[in-house]
Amino acid sequence: MPTVLSFQLTIFMIRIIPQFFWSVLVTLFIIPFLNTRASELVVPTGKVIATIDLRTVENDMLSVTVLPPPLCGKEFTYILPASAPGTYAEYDFGRFVVDFKAFDKKGNLLEVKRLNVNEFSVSHPELLAKLEYKVNDTFDDQSDSLDVFNPGGTNFQKDTNFVLNYEGIIGYFDGYKMLPYEVTIQKPTLMYGATSLSKIEGVEDLLKAKNYDELVDNPSMYSKPDTLTYRQGNTTISIAVYSGTGQVTAQYVTGVLKPITKAVERFFGTMPVDHYSFIMYFVNPVRRDLNRKGALGALEHNYCSLYFLSEMKDSNQLRSLIEQTAAHEFLHILVPLHLHSEEIADFDFRNPKMSQHLWLYEGITEYFSMLAQVHDSLITEQQMIQAIRRKIFGQSFMSQKPVSLVELSKRVLEPEWQKIYPVIYEKGALLGLLLDIRLFELSKGKLDVLGLVNLLSKRFGEDKPFKDDELFDVIYSSTYPEIKPFFDSLIIGSAPLPLEEYLGKIGLEYSPMKTIRAYNFGKFRVNFDTTRPFIIDADSANILQVRNGDVIKSINGVEIMQSNDENDISPIIINKLLILKDSNEVTLTVIRDGDKEITLRASPVFSDRKERHYLKESPEATPEQIALRRRILFQ
Repeated sequence: MPTVLSFQLTIFMIRIIPQFFWSVLVTLFIIPFLNTRASELVVPTGKVIATIDLRTVENDMLSVTVLPPPLCGKEFTYILPASAPGTYAEYDFGRFVVDFKAFDKKGNLLEVKRLNVNEFSVSHPELLAKLEYKVNDTFDDQSDSLDVFNPGGTNFQKDTNFVLNYEGIIGYFDGYKMLPYEVTIQKPTLMYGATSLSKIEGVEDLLKAKNYDELVDNPSMYSKPDTLTYRQGNTTISIAVYSGTGQVTAQYVTGVLKPITKAVERFFGTMPVDHYSFIMYFVNPVRRDLNRKGALGALEHNYCSLYFLSEMKDSNQLRSLIEQTAAHEFLHILVPLHLHSEEIADFDFRNPKMSQHLWLYEGITEYFSMLAQVHDSLITEQQMIQAIRRKIFGQSFMSQKPVSLVELSKRVLEPEWQKIYPVIYEKGALLGLLLDIRLFELSKGKLDVLGLVNLLSKRFGEDKPFKDDELFDVIYSSTYPEIKPFFDSLIIGSAPLPLEEYLGKIGLEYSPMKTIRAYNFGKFRVNFDTTRPFIIDADSANILQVRNGDVIKSINGVEIMQSNDENDISPIIINKLLILKDSNEVTLTVIRDGDKEITLRASPVFSDRKERHYLKESPEATPEQIALRRRILFQ
C-alpha cells in the first residue's frame, strides 16, 4: 500500500501496511445483458479456469492461459485491476501484461482491442475459447517510477521463488467477477505452494476460489519448502518462509510468532478464524533492485498476510521487525474481516472507491497491535510509553500540519495524499488511545475501544457491511452522544490531538518541547520524508559534525533502509542518534554532496538540551490517573 515511509511499519505500509486484502462474502448478483429483452435477467453461470506456468520463465515473464465461462453480449471486456484491497494506491496491473491473444475453438486468432492499460475487449464472445498472454513481475520492474508495494506485487524468480498476488496475474470478465475460479499452477518439481486457498496438490496444484475477490484475497508463494504449522486455540497457524540467503527459517519465525498469536488470542478472548497463514519473503539486503522505495512491509488478508522483509544480521532487530509487523497484520482478522463498509465488501477493482474509515481499519488496528502486546506483557509499560512517543514523533515527521483522517481516507489515491498516507498508522493509533480514554470516562469504565468494535461487529459483521456515511451516527447512537465532538474535531476534522490533556488523564506528562539534562550531540534534525533520511537544521557546533543534506547510510554498522514499517529505520535513528541513554561512542556513515561516503564518530555529552515530544510518567499523577492507565494498558 503506498511507498512513503511509515514511522510504524505499516508496512511498513510498512502501507505495510495492509493493505489491499479483504475477502468479500456477497451473494451472486444478477446482471442484465445486451442480447436479452429488458424484462429478462441472466444469471452468469460456469467458472473461470486459468493456468499459470511456473516451469517456463523467460525474462521474468510467466505464461498465463484463461478459459472463459459462457459469455453473453456482443463484446466482453477482460479486466486487470487498477488497484487491490489494502494497497491504497493505483498501480494499473494491466501494464505488466504483454502479448495478449484470444483464440476460438479451432485455434484461430480473434480480434483484440486494448481499451486502456488494464482492459482488453474481444468481439464475438460466443466464439472465444481461450485467452493467452504473458505477464511480467513487479518486484524488479523499473519501467517507470510507479513502484508496486512488494507485498501486493509479484516475483517470478526462475527455479527459486514465485510470489503470486493474483491481481497482478489474472483478471476477470466484466459482469462475471462473482463466478468461481479454478487455477492450475504448473510448478517445478521441488517447489511447494503456500496459500490459504483450497488446494489440491499434485504434479500440478489446483487452487479453487469461490469468486475473483477470494482469489485476490489469497496470494500464494512457491519456493523450496520451509514451513511449519501449529495450533493456537481453535486456529491452525501455518508459516512459510523464503529467505534470499537462507538466513531466516520457518523455525525461527515460528519462535517469534507464537507469543504474538497467543497474545492476540488473549486480547480477542477467542480466535475469529479457524486457519491463518503467514507467508514471508525475506530479501537479501544487497538486492538493491528489489529494495527500492516502499518495498518493505506486509499486506493483510482475511486468512493470511504476505510479508516482504529484509534479512538482518542483528537478530534482535529482526525479531522486533517480525513481531511488530505480524501483530498488526494478524489483528486485521477483526477489522476489516468482521467489520467493514460496502466499499470493501464489493471492492471495485476497475475504478476503486475508498472508504472514509481508514482510521478504523488501520489506525485502530495499529493501536490494538500495541495494546495486545502490553496486555500480554510482551512489552513493558515503559516500552509502551516509548511506543506512544514514537507515534507522536511519527505524525509530526509525516505531516507538518494536522490532517483530517476522513479526508485522507477519501482522497488517499491522489498523489499529494499518498505522500502522507502512513500518518494513518501514527495519528490513527494515537486516536485509538485517546478514544479509549474518552470512552472509559463516559462509560465509567464499562466500555473501551475493543468493546466498541465488538459491539459494531455484532450489529454488522462479515456478511453485513455498513454504509460508509452512516457509521459515525451508529457509533453515537450505540454509545454516548457526548462522544460526537471527539469524532467531529479529531477524526472528521483536523484539530491537533489534545495530547497534553488526554495523556495527563492517565498520569503521563507530555510537552511538545521541554528543556532537560541529557546526553546529546547538539542541534540537528532528521528528515524522514524521502527515500533515504537526511540531516536538516544542523548547528555547525554539533559534536558529530553532520551537515545539512547528509544522507544517513548506517548507524553503528546497521544499514538504514527505507520502509513502510515503523520498526525498520525510525526507531533506530531516534534511539541511537536523537535520544541517547549514555555516552557510548556512535559511528555514523553518511553520503555527502551526493556521492562522498563519510564516517563520523563521536561520544555524546551530558548537558541541557531541548527535548521534543517529552513524555514521562508524571510525579504528580493521582492514584485515579495511574489506575486508569493500568486499566487501559493491562486489563
